[in-house]
Amino acid sequence: MAPSSPARRSKMDVGELAGIVRAQIEDALDYDSEELSKKRAKALEYYRGELRDAPTREGQSRVTSRDLSDSIGWILPGVMRVFAASDMIVRYEPQNPDDEPFAQQATDYVNYVFLRECQGYRILRDGFQDGLLHGNGIWKHWWDTSKCYELQRYSGLDDAAYTELVSDDSVEVLEHTEVTQIEAVPDPATGQPVEQSSTVHDLKIKRQVNPDGRLTVACVPPEEFLIDRGATSIEDARFLCHRSNRTRQDLIDDGYDRDTVMALGKDDDLESTDERVSRWNKTASDRNGAVTDPLMEEVEVFESYLRVDFDGDGYAEWRRVVQAGQGGEKSILANDEWSDENPFSDAVPMPEPHRWQGRSLLDEIEDIQRVKTVLLRRTLDNLYLSNTPQRVANKNQIDNPDELVNPTPGGIVWTNGDPNAVTREISIPFVAEQSYAMLEYQDSLAEKRTGVSRTSMALDPDALQDQTATGQMLAQSAAYAKVELYARNMAELGLKRLFRCLLKLIVEHQDKPRMIRLRDQWVKMDPRSWNANMDANVSVGLGSGSRDRDTALLMQIAGKQEMIMLQLGPVNPVCNVQQYANTLRKMVESAGMRTPDEFFSEVNPQALQQLASQPKPDPKMAEVQGKLQLQQQTAAAQLQQSQMQAQQQAQLDAQKAEAEHQRKVMEIQSEADLKHKQMVAGFALKQSQLQAEIALKQQQLEAELALKAAQTKAQEDRADRVADNAVQLGGEPG
Repeated sequence: MAPSSPARRSKMDVGELAGIVRAQIEDALDYDSEELSKKRAKALEYYRGELRDAPTREGQSRVTSRDLSDSIGWILPGVMRVFAASDMIVRYEPQNPDDEPFAQQATDYVNYVFLRECQGYRILRDGFQDGLLHGNGIWKHWWDTSKCYELQRYSGLDDAAYTELVSDDSVEVLEHTEVTQIEAVPDPATGQPVEQSSTVHDLKIKRQVNPDGRLTVACVPPEEFLIDRGATSIEDARFLCHRSNRTRQDLIDDGYDRDTVMALGKDDDLESTDERVSRWNKTASDRNGAVTDPLMEEVEVFESYLRVDFDGDGYAEWRRVVQAGQGGEKSILANDEWSDENPFSDAVPMPEPHRWQGRSLLDEIEDIQRVKTVLLRRTLDNLYLSNTPQRVANKNQIDNPDELVNPTPGGIVWTNGDPNAVTREISIPFVAEQSYAMLEYQDSLAEKRTGVSRTSMALDPDALQDQTATGQMLAQSAAYAKVELYARNMAELGLKRLFRCLLKLIVEHQDKPRMIRLRDQWVKMDPRSWNANMDANVSVGLGSGSRDRDTALLMQIAGKQEMIMLQLGPVNPVCNVQQYANTLRKMVESAGMRTPDEFFSEVNPQALQQLASQPKPDPKMAEVQGKLQLQQQTAAAQLQQSQMQAQQQAQLDAQKAEAEHQRKVMEIQSEADLKHKQMVAGFALKQSQLQAEIALKQQQLEAELALKAAQTKAQEDRADRVADNAVQLGGEPG
């Protein structure tokens, strides 16, 4: 028996719809404040190193461990390299044969618009960091039709240029001045100068930028995103909402009624959320307090997406309802049936089954950061007390107690008694080294939980010491495993949906061709003929997380492809020129270069088909050519071998000649050394002989002098005796 269709009911009035939407908003706000908001605020505080749940007393160490910030700082660059290493983040796969010629166009165009016009790098980076920090990073994507203007001034325009400029529907003339100029020009008939008048225009215009709208992607702060408490993913949620503060001028630019917008009341509830206070590290202030222009005052806006049977046809369809204002009575600015997908995607590094909220790095290392903070503080306190211990003093026996409280280098404490009895230091044993082992243990726990390892992040230069290359590669691969899992989760659960929605927005809203500069050429892109439901395949360059290993692997693949094409030709069942070009382009991307087109061009299917359609050579002729080529290769190999042998023999002869030359040089040097030594020895011998002869002659001379002196002395003595004898005989000597 077929189920009966639901009974039709009368159309819902706007007041009843506003009540339903408000009830959904209140329930989502309660869910967010009860389970998510305080946790996100704590994550922001831990990221900055502010641990309110680990207080310290005055005078003690206030240092904090930064494990959450360190982990995100190591993981985020690796994740960004996976997705942003090249200009090709996503590739679209055709759904049917008719999509084949448009899949590559869609790939090029969406990547171009996302990276160059939507600040794609910043969008990815902010979403990934929010995902790692809070569990979910929220992206919002929509086709923005709000009015945006720019002012321009022109002067000296002639009539033709003026007419062409003001005929543009997006141009509004604000100021216009006509000036008549008279100048002398030669008469074509006579050649004589004649006066001729002309009119030039000076004007100021206001031009609307992107009058047809533009693709917009934004990373939404987590506190601005609301979801029903029973949702397991964004796709199956029954209620989604973007809560934001916007100026009245922004709402008017979006096309909402001016009178309704100007009547809206101000509301600052969003600025007082726990996340806003923690993010700005201060109590939220009234941002409207210093605003004097009512158009620039901010009002709270709820852009809700929910399923409700508004038209009473018995089927609950998706609707987009925009409410704004103050308190519970909010005005409905928009109420439209919504046929597109909801405009939200999220990056979830660590999803939990059957639950929308994913796990964050704070869930993994909150206790570790708190324990390490306490250990660091106690270690430093013990070090401080050991270096500057406390003292016990008898203040009644100290003349200058300020010297104890505020000691000065070389200062003297004057006492009225025994100094040892008046003052005494309280000895504090240094036991802080016992905490180092516990700190190392906490670091090892953080490595296991987050994947941030010293072996992969080079935190410790000795981490891979005394290991083989294979051991290092295995250690790095194991350390990168969790980081790769984070990237894969965000690619499959968030980025695929993001780029699938971007393609649908472009196909549905861009209603005219557009010229873009792609690979140094201007290319026309017309999305109207594309299939909006093509699969999005995110290019995740996951391997071991090492560019060197990826490059080495691609080089091996390229070598195999070259061998196959050399044997089977450029078009064969195994691999063709297009696949070989893809490998070369991947090698460029793996090296960290974002533009592989500068080195290798893409091979389109038409060129490959043209190459395959070229006439194949006669097999017999190919055999003859092969034999001839083989003979040429053999002769070239023999010639090369002969040249190598000749070079080797020449090198051997040169080595022998050099050795002989060295031997002769050594012999000559040896003979010269021997002769020099003999000459030195002969000279020394002659010098010794000469010195001996001189000494002998000197001795002989001294002996002769001594003999002559003795003889003279003897004669003098004999003469003295003769004189003495004469005196004794009684006579004077005559």
